[in-house]
Amino acid sequence: MVSATELSQELSGLVERLGPAVVRVSGRRRVSSSGIFWSPDVVVTENHGVERDEEVEVFPAGAGPIAARVVGRDPATDLAALRLSAPGSGAAAPWQTDGGAVPAAGHFVLGLARPGRTVRATLGIVSRVAEGWRTPLGGRMDSFLETDLAMHPGFSGSALIDLQGRIVGLNISGILRGVSLAVPAATVRRVVESLRDRGALATGLSRTAS
Repeated sequence: MVSATELSQELSGLVERLGPAVVRVSGRRRVSSSGIFWSPDVVVTENHGVERDEEVEVFPAGAGPIAARVVGRDPATDLAALRLSAPGSGAAAPWQTDGGAVPAAGHFVLGLARPGRTVRATLGIVSRVAEGWRTPLGGRMDSFLETDLAMHPGFSGSALIDLQGRIVGLNISGILRGVSLAVPAATVRRVVESLRDRGALATGLSRTAS
């Protein structure tokens, strides 16, 4: 059985190792949001934080701002893809790839955000997991993934991480008011790859038939 000290050290190690995968995203809103590297030149974030923007700035760990543009957005799943004007340092962001499995209810999860210059962490549990569902705007989510993470200002668009060190979702606050949801990694992959490959603004890309 893992002791509290061992768990604390493990969590601290995850924050140190995975913090560079998370960036601050600044558009015209006063409150910045977070984003996660998808590849060295692509960041995924929540759409409602950049819904009025085409040009934004991305602040990676330990670096100044990098200009970026919105190359695709899907309001139905509250996801947007940003292409950076210069590659960042997040090529090794450990997105979950093993068939889209999600944590079970009761599992510990870590939220990592970058609302300012430094990474900010919060610990919680998975509150509820259910099979695929449709968002109020008709977006198809591969699973309903609810946590009890506190969504502090700047946490929307942050990384949801399991204790194996995998990014299992992207935390959002713009779909269901008062509920801490995460877009599962499988949904993020499907939507963002479509947005990235199209290389242009698009909507409704998650609304494919189940």
